Amino acid sequence: MIKYYNLVRPWSRWLFLMMFLFSLQSKALTQDSIQVSINAVNKPIEVVFKQIENQTGYTVFYGRPTLNGDELVTLQTRASLSSVMNTILKGRNVSWALKDRTIIITKRVVVAETGNNTVVDTIPNVNISGSIVDKSGIPIVGATVSLKGQTMGQATDNLGQFRFINIPSSATLIVSSVGYKMKQVRLGGETAFRITLDSAITEIQKVEVVSNGYQVMSKERVTGSFVNIDNELFNRRVGATVLDRIADLVPGLIIANGGNSNPLDDIKIRGTSTISASKRPLLVVDNFIFDGDPNSLNPNDVESITVLRDAAAASIWGVRAGNGVIVISMKKGKLNSRPVVSFNSNITITERPNLFDIPVVSSAHVIALEKKRFQAGFYDQALAANTFPALSQVVEILSKRRAGTISSAEADAMIESYANHDIRNDINRYLLQTPVSQQHALNISGGGESYQYYGSIGYDRNRPLDINSTNERLTMRFNNIWRPSRNLQIRAEINWGQSNVERKNSVENYQLLLTAPYHRLSDEQGNALAIPKKYRLPYVDTVKFPGQLDWHYKPIEEASNGNYNFRNYNTRINSGLSYTLIPGLKAEINYQWQKNYYDEKRIYSITTFYTRDLINRVVTSAGSQPNYPYPLGGVYGRSNGDQKSWNVRGLLNFDRGFGIHNISAIVGLEASELVTEAWTMPAQYGYNPETNTFGVPKFGNWITRPNQTTEAISYSAANLRGTINRFGSCFGNIAYDFDGRYLIYGSGKIDQSNFFGVKANDRKVPLWSAGVAWKISQESFYNLDFLPSLKFKATFGYNGNVNAGISPLATANYFSLSSALQVPYASISTPPNPQLRWERVKNVNFGMDFESKQQRLSGSIEFYHKQGIDLISRIDADPTSGFTSYTGNKSSLQTRGIDLSLTSRNISREFKWYTTLILSYQREKVTAYSVKPPDQGLVIGSVIVGKPLNNIYSYKWAGLNPQNGDSRFYLNKDIMSSIDMYKVKQADLVYGGQLNPPIFGAARNDFSYRSLNVSVNITYQLGHHFRRKSFSGYFGTATDYASWQHKDYLDAWKVPGDEMVTNVPGFLDTYSDNRYALYNSSDILLEKGDVVRLQDIKISYEIGKSAIRKLFLSNVSFYLYMNNVGILWKASVFNPDTEGGLNISRPKSLAFGVNIGF
Repeated sequence: MIKYYNLVRPWSRWLFLMMFLFSLQSKALTQDSIQVSINAVNKPIEVVFKQIENQTGYTVFYGRPTLNGDELVTLQTRASLSSVMNTILKGRNVSWALKDRTIIITKRVVVAETGNNTVVDTIPNVNISGSIVDKSGIPIVGATVSLKGQTMGQATDNLGQFRFINIPSSATLIVSSVGYKMKQVRLGGETAFRITLDSAITEIQKVEVVSNGYQVMSKERVTGSFVNIDNELFNRRVGATVLDRIADLVPGLIIANGGNSNPLDDIKIRGTSTISASKRPLLVVDNFIFDGDPNSLNPNDVESITVLRDAAAASIWGVRAGNGVIVISMKKGKLNSRPVVSFNSNITITERPNLFDIPVVSSAHVIALEKKRFQAGFYDQALAANTFPALSQVVEILSKRRAGTISSAEADAMIESYANHDIRNDINRYLLQTPVSQQHALNISGGGESYQYYGSIGYDRNRPLDINSTNERLTMRFNNIWRPSRNLQIRAEINWGQSNVERKNSVENYQLLLTAPYHRLSDEQGNALAIPKKYRLPYVDTVKFPGQLDWHYKPIEEASNGNYNFRNYNTRINSGLSYTLIPGLKAEINYQWQKNYYDEKRIYSITTFYTRDLINRVVTSAGSQPNYPYPLGGVYGRSNGDQKSWNVRGLLNFDRGFGIHNISAIVGLEASELVTEAWTMPAQYGYNPETNTFGVPKFGNWITRPNQTTEAISYSAANLRGTINRFGSCFGNIAYDFDGRYLIYGSGKIDQSNFFGVKANDRKVPLWSAGVAWKISQESFYNLDFLPSLKFKATFGYNGNVNAGISPLATANYFSLSSALQVPYASISTPPNPQLRWERVKNVNFGMDFESKQQRLSGSIEFYHKQGIDLISRIDADPTSGFTSYTGNKSSLQTRGIDLSLTSRNISREFKWYTTLILSYQREKVTAYSVKPPDQGLVIGSVIVGKPLNNIYSYKWAGLNPQNGDSRFYLNKDIMSSIDMYKVKQADLVYGGQLNPPIFGAARNDFSYRSLNVSVNITYQLGHHFRRKSFSGYFGTATDYASWQHKDYLDAWKVPGDEMVTNVPGFLDTYSDNRYALYNSSDILLEKGDVVRLQDIKISYEIGKSAIRKLFLSNVSFYLYMNNVGILWKASVFNPDTEGGLNISRPKSLAFGVNIGF
């Protein structure tokens, strides 16, 4: 268990304990008779079924050929489930049965048997002449076994067994059961039978619902752009965080491989809607905005996710919905359910990055360059300096040979040993480990007639790539829903989580890659070796002074000398009350309180090079006694902060039918506040971990060694900062449904906050949306039998966006003391702008939802146009005002695109094969921007009117100068040298497209056979470009390592004629031109980024119930998940994944897991 559990606040522990004990009463409320309350006046059957699902926790399955879910019924009663179902289905020639918490509805047909008509089920579950089992060998309880042509029959017992006495040896058995195909078996003289029934589950479907965070609606009854991810699809991926699991599932949503600490920064929904404001989509959890860390959510608590993509879907969230909304619905208990316990556990192993994939110059080539430089006197000044700057070990060997302290043979042997060494082997051996992640979750849920409960605990432990490091997370959640009366519902929930990051490793591993590639980190016996850092090794080997601490830098030892700890605590309390005033009208009030607190501590012990160097630099002596300006001990740094927020919302919810008319609407008010505060302690010196005390530094100016410069030790004050953001809003929406064919929707919201001045708030610019939907397939003239369901929808409206970091008022920075005047002072950083206002995003969306006969092909296609207007950006100002620019609403940006989703049922027998294809196409461009782009430095990511935000420009390559290897480019039709590159204007550069893929999507194939399931996902990104890495032209100065360079250095121009076979400019230690700056910004390095990946594979197997029945288990399944499997095709010979940072490919991972139900 986690060693910091004792930090859990006592009140949190007691509150969880009390709520858990309170939930135990539900065990006495499990079903004796299941009662449901139905209030439906001319409502579609599927809406009534939804009421039953919400109250019972059961799932209603039926096939479209079996029952038309759009048929209207009127029923207002509180009765048993059996009575309600019989009333609804009376006269519809169907039957129903309850099996494994699923209500299955099937059609009845007449089977002719010796002149008599007998009604039997076409979807039978059978145990005959001994036993009836399914394909997994599980007994089918309650299957009907009868004799053909006779009235004799019986139902199988709880072991799936039956028995007939004194029947003719030539009789034929008819076996049927709900959910299975009927089967006939001739006795043929046999006396014992084991009959297996085939599932007929292919004809059933579930009513799909979506949530906008305020309401749960049938997808058939919405006009907006909603995408629902159900629990099964969400859990297809294996991962520690919630948002990782939605990748490649939603058309229009793309997750970049950016590695941001907040995963929302990597997500884009239908492109970008802003230039300088937050680009994060809004995250909503159980009806409220989630202000905490998304990584703190336990994915095992998630029931479903809905992504809102247009104004009609997201407008209810107003000014914070411009980038799209992700709505997370958490799991809850079920009414009339026995306690259900589930346990999920998995372990994920991720491969280490292959450092040898990095295309760098070898040790032998670096040594050859250093020899050449040494002979040219390149290092002479550094070798003679009394500051003793760090030099590579080969340079030190060459210096010793020149000084005669070692022979040429000794030097050559030593250098040869370095030439055959690569520091990457040492980094991989001593400083890296194979990442391993563990995830464990235990859930319990259930309920009675008036009570639902859900509780969970989750624990994650991650061993990251760096050695001596761990990440841990503990989460707990409990949800209660209580119905003390027919009209009243009370809800209460508490969530608590804690995460902890510990790192003993003080080595910046990848910084070692910037040193000489041949340096050794250990000797042959594995003992840690020192490498040059800041100072020459001969200096730190020999220097002696009173009070001196070891001055060597040994990375292997540094890997266990650090002490970094980051702890994050989060608590969220959510409660609500709803009361049905009259049938169809409900009043609700909901409240949420959140708190997130972090504590970050970084200690550099006296054993770390950082602290030893700090002390050694300024230690002096009075005689033989050392004087330590920095007291002996570690360096202690700490910061912490918290974020508190509350939300309160009151609303009226109306949903009622009047004949063929149905009206649903909500209206409400909401207020919220978000307060943040952060504190940073100045560094404390002389830290003693045994006594938890500090020393006092000696303030003043001190001469440093060996540089002989002055270092000031002065007092530093703590830093305290904070923000208060307040929001208030009123909102409403209404939907009118006529005859199940026509739907009209409208919504509006007015938001206010303390971000803007009085003028902006007085204007109260509303955000609104409108939509229509037409179910064409319900029209009398519609006769396309192959396409029984066709729906058209269109929406228009406005969302918003806000930049919490700006203000309409003048912004000033305050400082403690002026060094000249010794009084506090301030400087104005931004001028006032009282006209500053909300950003708005205009959305237009058209779409079609369709479904072919027997659901062989279903899907949707949507066309959208988003336009960000009044976008906040920098605006040029009159310099005489004292400012060159100010912040205002002067920019606009538009995105147009298509989202397509298709699902095909290729094979629907015992072996099933389904295919899902998602395709997104989007084009983005800036339509207004007030600042003219610079003529110089315009290469990547400048804001250009008429181009996307993430654009890429290049110089038009004209080859190398055959005389000196200089880079050249075209300016109009003239060939120019690199010295002239700054004469280029924007119009002279070559536009190379965009960095983000305009076309992306996935193709997923799901296969199943009996209890075995296999899912294979292929992703693609098309139409974008990237600039590949190449040699920078810089190997560093004599004292500045830059030897970790691209292997293209080996192809650099050397003599006339090389320009015919290479584009890499000639390398010089000093340049009078800009050859490499031009080369690395030219179109010769531009590559297509098109790539198709085998993204992941999941294999799962469920153990048959007969094998686990004696263990008192309801289900056991095992799964295997492989991620980042490999690239199937790419347009460039270079890997687009490896063209950033250190060029390391995405690591593959393999997960093993088990799900157990009790």
